[in-house]
Amino acid sequence: MPIKKVLWYFVHVILPVLCGGLVYIAYRSTDLKMFSWFNSAGLDSIIVSFRTVLTPAYFPDWFIYSLPDSLWTYALTCGMIALWSNRITAKSAAWIFVGPFIAITAEIGQTLGLINGTFDKIDLAFILEIGRASCRERV
Repeated sequence: MPIKKVLWYFVHVILPVLCGGLVYIAYRSTDLKMFSWFNSAGLDSIIVSFRTVLTPAYFPDWFIYSLPDSLWTYALTCGMIALWSNRITAKSAAWIFVGPFIAITAEIGQTLGLINGTFDKIDLAFILEIGRASCRERV
């Protein structure tokens, strides 16, 4: 695989997933299920150290609560675009837009009480914009 494609994949798929995960680990509530998984895996001391180093940094609420899901939606959409060789066709569209569809459906599900969480119009705006932005990216 050419280095340009590897770099594109890293920047548009791997890096957004990692950044979204790091925001969750550093700034989200330790009541989330993932923290009990970290504890079970023996990673709790590493997580506590990581959170201690990063906790003094201030970020606005949208950064902590809206950005991670948007980054994951972006990564999934870009990954699907890459898998479908940059072609959005009738066949590929369902797969390419599965990320934004799931993210939007989850937000609506939160409004209706079907999914655990709190509906946030900022989340919805981020998801819509990130879905649009990811469609402009090409390998």
